[in-house]
Amino acid sequence: ISTFVEEQAKTRLPKIYRITMPLEGRVLPIDLTAGDPVAKGQVVAELETSDLATAVEEGKARVTQLEKRIIENDDARLERNALRQFDKFLESMDHTVRSAKEQTTASKAKVEFAEAEFQRQKNLKEKNVSSDREFAEAELLLKESHVDYAKDNLTLSSLESIRSAMTIGRETIEKYIEKKSLQHEVLQQELNEAKLQLDQLERNLARGVLVSEIDGTVLERHISNKTMLGPGELLLEIGDLNQLEVEAEILSEDAVIMRRKMPVEIVGPSIGTPPLTGTVKRIEPQGFTKISSLGVEQQRVRVIIDFDSGELADLKNRGRELGADYRVRVRIFTGQKSNTISIPRSALFRGSQGNWQVFVVRDGKAHRVEVEVGLLNDFRAEILKGVQADEQVIIAPEASLEDGEKVTPRIVPDLAESSY
Repeated sequence: ISTFVEEQAKTRLPKIYRITMPLEGRVLPIDLTAGDPVAKGQVVAELETSDLATAVEEGKARVTQLEKRIIENDDARLERNALRQFDKFLESMDHTVRSAKEQTTASKAKVEFAEAEFQRQKNLKEKNVSSDREFAEAELLLKESHVDYAKDNLTLSSLESIRSAMTIGRETIEKYIEKKSLQHEVLQQELNEAKLQLDQLERNLARGVLVSEIDGTVLERHISNKTMLGPGELLLEIGDLNQLEVEAEILSEDAVIMRRKMPVEIVGPSIGTPPLTGTVKRIEPQGFTKISSLGVEQQRVRVIIDFDSGELADLKNRGRELGADYRVRVRIFTGQKSNTISIPRSALFRGSQGNWQVFVVRDGKAHRVEVEVGLLNDFRAEILKGVQADEQVIIAPEASLEDGEKVTPRIVPDLAESSY
C-alpha cells in the first residue's frame, strides 16, 4: 500500500531559449514555425546587415587612415637631419663670430693708435715740427681705421644676428619634433577609439545572424514578416522537449512531508495507459497564495518532477508526444509498505467515538470491528490491528446494517486504483 498526494499539474521546460533582437534594426522574414526542429548553431533569424557592413568598411578605412598618419607623423628623419645641419652650421658660426670679434678688437686698437698718432702729428704741426705730409698721413690713417672699425663692427653684428637666427631656427625644429610627439599621442588615442568602434561594429554585424544555442524545437514564433524592431524584442522561443519536466502546485500542508527522489506517477488523458513514472526533483522553498475554484484562499508550493529515463520515448512510441504546458495529473508517493494487510478505503467508517471501524464477515454474519489504521490513501487503507489477512470486509456498508446481521458475501473485484 502507498500513500500519495494527487494534484493537477502541467508539463514545462526547465529552460526556454528566447531569441531576441540584439540591437535596433530590420529583421528579415522568419521561415521557421512552431514545432519545427532546430539544430545547435543553426541560423534561425537574420537582420538586414547592409548598413552594418558599410559601417564596418568605413570603420576599417578610418583605422587604416589613422595608422598611416601615425607612421607619417613619427617619421622625423628630415627634421633630425636639419638639426644636424644646424648644429654644424652653428659650430662654424661660433668660429666665425670669434674671428670677427678678434678682428673688431684689432680694428679698435688700430683706431686708438691712429687717434694717438693723429693727435701727436697735430701737436707737432702746431709747433711747426711736423711736415704737412706726415700730418696728412696721420689724418688718413685715422679715417681709414675708423672705417675699418665700423666695418668690422657691422660684420660682427651681422654674424651674431645670423647665429641668433640659426639658433631660433634650431629651436623651432626641436619644438616641431616635440609637437609631433604630442600629436602622436593624440593620433594614438584616436586610433584606439577607432579600433574600439570598429570592434563594436564588427560585433553588431556578427550579431545580425542569430543561431540556436541548442538542439531543440521551435515553441513559438513571435515575428514572421520583415519589420523594424528595437533591441530586446522577442522573435522566437526554442526549447528541448527531451528535457520536459512537470510542475505541480501542492498544498503547503502536503508539501512539508515531501522529499526529493520520492516516486511519482504522471497520469491523465494526455498520457493514457499505463501512466508514466518520475521522481521529485525540487520542492521550492517559497510558497504562494492561490484562490481555489471555490473561492478558498490556499497556500501552495511548486513541486518540480522529473520523468524517469526513457518514459518520454516510450510515450512517443505509443503515438503520444507531450509538449510544454500540457495538463496532466500527478500522484506523489509519500509512503509505501509491502507485505501488509490492506482493505478498500470504502470499507472504513467512523464509529460513534470517532474511531475507525469495519464490518468483517465471519460465519455468514457481519461483525462490527474496531481497527487500527496505518497508511491511508483515497483507495485503500492499511490495517495494523483488527482484521486478519484472510478475512472478508463489507465495502460501503449500509447505515442500517447491524452487528451480527446475517449476510451473503459477494466478491467485488478491486478497481484499478486498488493497486495503491
